[in-house]
Amino acid sequence: MAKYFLATTPVRKLSFLTGLIGCLLGLVLALPMTASAAYNDVQYSAAQNIYLSETGTTLVVSANSKVESLVVYGGYLTVSGVYTDASTYSTITFTSSQRQNLGNSLGLATTCSDTSSSLTITWGASTDTTVTVTPSGTCSSGGGGGGGGAGVQTVVTTPTSTTGTVTATPSGGGQTSLTTTTGTTATVAIPTNTVTSTTTLSVTESSAGNIVIGSPAPSGMTVVSGFNITATAGTTAVTSFSNNVTITITYTDAQITGLNELSLKIYRWNGTEWVALSTTINTETNTLTATTTALSKIAVMGETGVTPEVPVTPEVPVTPAKPIAEMTIAELKAEIARIAALIAELQVELAKLIAGPQAFATDLYYGLKANSDVVRLQNFLISKGYLASGLNTGNYLSLTVTAVKAYQAAKGITPVAGYFGPKTRAAVNADLGVSQ
Repeated sequence: MAKYFLATTPVRKLSFLTGLIGCLLGLVLALPMTASAAYNDVQYSAAQNIYLSETGTTLVVSANSKVESLVVYGGYLTVSGVYTDASTYSTITFTSSQRQNLGNSLGLATTCSDTSSSLTITWGASTDTTVTVTPSGTCSSGGGGGGGGAGVQTVVTTPTSTTGTVTATPSGGGQTSLTTTTGTTATVAIPTNTVTSTTTLSVTESSAGNIVIGSPAPSGMTVVSGFNITATAGTTAVTSFSNNVTITITYTDAQITGLNELSLKIYRWNGTEWVALSTTINTETNTLTATTTALSKIAVMGETGVTPEVPVTPEVPVTPAKPIAEMTIAELKAEIARIAALIAELQVELAKLIAGPQAFATDLYYGLKANSDVVRLQNFLISKGYLASGLNTGNYLSLTVTAVKAYQAAKGITPVAGYFGPKTRAAVNADLGVSQ
């Protein structure tokens, strides 16, 4: 979650934000209200701008979009919707004039043109209630690595399966996923208006070793996982499509041990060589997403090396995208939800300040991500000069390992391995003046 900064004490932060919410609520109550069902509590009668302060990104929500809620954070947003039946469902469209790739937790492909990019989310019977949208980079109007043919795409709603096989139709598209014994899941989604007749889509697993038999991996690349993806219409193999097919593959921390996580990409075998698809990586959910217009053998590959830790983006004061008095009811609701989430976060931080230092009770180690205990350890290492300011990311990666090693060497702890185990925990707890 993005962290916001206000130049005041935690208590004053809470007082200020609580007062601001009161003002916003007053404005909402003062504005004319219209009755709405639960599935469209936030409606956009006209196009509205949404500003993401940390990335300087502006997304436009199209007119007539309707969802349950939309919460804006510094670098991403979450949107919630529901599906009851064909007449009661949520839908929303985002457009970026900056032509950004609109990565999302559903793995839906971004539709790109020469002047903008867009993403439409329509809640179906199997769509997750809450969807995270994270703009990043610049999308390619030609599609990712498959070569050309990016047409208009519609969110897949039916049919779907989790067996690795689904029958796609021209009007409904199709989506299937396959989960392996190692916990990896591969999902392939064909949008509507992509196949011209009933087509069977199949996803099968191929081990990392077998996938490169006869198809050697590029030099310097390590194969993490492999899948065979095929499509047939009757007895005819379908190997290419007019629209982009979306491929989403997850990975586990164990699978990428010794690899640079940020180098991971989805590759497609084109019959002669492995071609890297334009891949969006979400390191928080261990998910890779790519699009292609051609199907064949698919593999996840990465380069050897540790993932560098990235300093936290400097915190900036929070300012509304526009004056409160000019906001619509929908925008006010979204602003209230965002500030309420910020208050909840500040309350947690305030409770920690009041409680004072807490003892470390569990071991910490390389590969942990978004871990609150790792943040506390990094704050301690920063305070002692072993770690650079701003690296309290919550990710236990190469720089944190180096800092722990330096602390262990200074304390005479052996082995100096960078692992935060019982000996190092005891030393840190002693320095904090707390008992385990």
